[in-house]
Amino acid sequence: MIQLVEDRKGHDFRYSLDFSKIKKLGWKPMYDFETALSETVHWYRQNIWWWERLKR
Repeated sequence: MIQLVEDRKGHDFRYSLDFSKIKKLGWKPMYDFETALSETVHWYRQNIWWWERLKR
């Protein structure tokens, strides 16, 4: 039986990061967003065994 309840007060609907402080210390991301996303998708497609095991 599923009982729907009201969402928690103060529940975060999204998270937004501000990494401006660490950038001032010289940090730079290794990849731009599009490259990182593409490489992540490629990894998952090449390693189906890794995420298929989660279905069990």
